[in-house]
Amino acid sequence: MDLLKAASLEQALDFLEAHPGARILAGGTDLVIELRKKKAHPAALLDISSVEELKTVTEENGRWRLGAALTYGELLEAALPEGLSGLKQAARQVGSPQIRNTATVGGNVCNSSPAADIVPPFLALDARLRLASRQSGQTVERVVPLSGFFTGKGHNCLLPGELLREIEFGPVAPGAELVFEKLGLREALAISRICLAVYAEPAGDGLGKVRIASGSLGETGQREPETEDVLTNQLLDDEHIARAQTVLSEACARRLAGRSTLPFKREAVMGLLGHALRTLNLRRDNQ
Repeated sequence: MDLLKAASLEQALDFLEAHPGARILAGGTDLVIELRKKKAHPAALLDISSVEELKTVTEENGRWRLGAALTYGELLEAALPEGLSGLKQAARQVGSPQIRNTATVGGNVCNSSPAADIVPPFLALDARLRLASRQSGQTVERVVPLSGFFTGKGHNCLLPGELLREIEFGPVAPGAELVFEKLGLREALAISRICLAVYAEPAGDGLGKVRIASGSLGETGQREPETEDVLTNQLLDDEHIARAQTVLSEACARRLAGRSTLPFKREAVMGLLGHALRTLNLRRDNQ
């Protein structure tokens, strides 16, 4: 097996051009397990854990860019807007401290698990992915919305020779809040049974733009547009909260029809959404 530990993004892209079937190793928290269990047999491995260009956090004109090789520990230390505490809350609930200091944001996205904790917050932020590759010696970049990245459980539209360079989102409206909720057997360490993220912008006494995304309620993390429609440009009162809970529960029932977990998840998701929306109300009252 060919192995390269890249020192720069250019070197990483050169290696991928020569070995388009190579697997990318960042934190290794998923890939190393696959290798040990002999579930993965790559002809080449590319270690990008030391590529500094992939570990940056930058902001320009309100748009935030997170390097794909940023670890969860580094994300927790990043100077992000206060309203995005839900992003750090999701990062804080990924595994143990040892895992958070190794696992990367980009690795979690590219692993494309429906239970990935960090995916719903990025979906709720309407994030886009910057994918880089080398073609005939030139660096080529394409940008895809995260909502269109996943093609199934464990699958995505990353092409051979491509590398996830950055996750981009924003601008974040003044007073906007991102809330994250997770239901697992334990608060951290455990894989999510359900996770949910709600991004809401204020408008007068109510809400303006609302984006909601879920994890573990289907084959991939996904937006919940019907529930968003119930809350967008509405007062965040008991009536609208109850209506949103019902609509999300019905969407869950259609998606998980026939599964043994449906009765539990249908009830649980209502509780998670209700808690998220009441947390939003509480934060608005304290502003």
